[in-house]
Amino acid sequence: MPLRQLILLTLILLSFSTAFSQQNDSLTQLHRTHYYTGKPIREFSDVTVKVTVKNMNYSSNAPAVFGGKPYIGTTKDLVLVIGDMSIDGGYSLKGSIESAPFINNRFMIAGSTANTIFAYDRVSEKILWKYKTKGAVNTSPLLIGALVYVGCADGKLYALDTLGKLKWSYDLKSPVASPSFDDSVLYVGSSGGTSAALNALSGKEIWKSSLAGRTPVVGPTLIYCINRNGAVIALDKKTGEERWRYDEYASSRAFELALSPTALVYACDATIGVIDPLTGKKLWGTGFKRPICGSPMIVGNVLYVPCSDWNLYGYDLSTSIEITKADIGFAPYGTPAFGDGKIFYPSKQVLYTFEPKE
Repeated sequence: MPLRQLILLTLILLSFSTAFSQQNDSLTQLHRTHYYTGKPIREFSDVTVKVTVKNMNYSSNAPAVFGGKPYIGTTKDLVLVIGDMSIDGGYSLKGSIESAPFINNRFMIAGSTANTIFAYDRVSEKILWKYKTKGAVNTSPLLIGALVYVGCADGKLYALDTLGKLKWSYDLKSPVASPSFDDSVLYVGSSGGTSAALNALSGKEIWKSSLAGRTPVVGPTLIYCINRNGAVIALDKKTGEERWRYDEYASSRAFELALSPTALVYACDATIGVIDPLTGKKLWGTGFKRPICGSPMIVGNVLYVPCSDWNLYGYDLSTSIEITKADIGFAPYGTPAFGDGKIFYPSKQVLYTFEPKE
């Protein structure tokens, strides 16, 4: 290999390693677990901060939290940055932004329904590049080292460099969910029921499975997906072979999974099931009087579940005891995120901020 190519490859590999080590606080985003470290809220403050938008809705997916602030897409050409009491700023895009952007000190990267991936410089606040796709980009991007990874409704996973140039793509033949990353491997799933593991640098296929699709959730030795019938499938990270499946509550209306070190949480319709992530055995479950209306979230050892009975519930993950709930005031619709000791919950035109009671 020529010396110049060898040096370039070494720099890219080092950037992968550095990116991973620097993003240990962002494993929620990399592994798509809806699990956050930090002190959970066990009793909500009596005061809930609300930031309202007009003539648009917030994305119903969990926002990205960076520097204690949520970054959230809208249905009208914007990614907004929400401050303590109001909108702090935003980025102008084109189309509806349906999933969380990728945020770090330098970049804001997001996809839109206008078949476009956008990258902004967060220092200059200027757009760096746009990349046109052949389908809507309604997923969350990842930036790992020198490459940006984005799933698209045209059936492809795209790998772009930080100048917006295509390095490689992988065709799953049906709309691709948000990719996950761990240890130089990308895990991807599609609405057609296909999952795959890819070398993150080259895009070379490591394995492919027709057992499960949608967004893969990454654990230490297994990845977890929901298949087309709504069952949870656990696949071996190295081989893609099925290790167990959980289909007690199987439903096509299942939300994204939440994974802590001790529990995997499945939610659909008006029911949640808490599963042992190694064996697939049910640990506990509970039902609600009205449907769940967003993906569950785990902070430390507390499980939060948004329900259309107007409440955000908090359960002790180990004991199944309900320990808190917040009255949102009307039927909510969205998925919460956590950061800086606060819970951020988007619901149509309102973003709620829940804080602990002093």
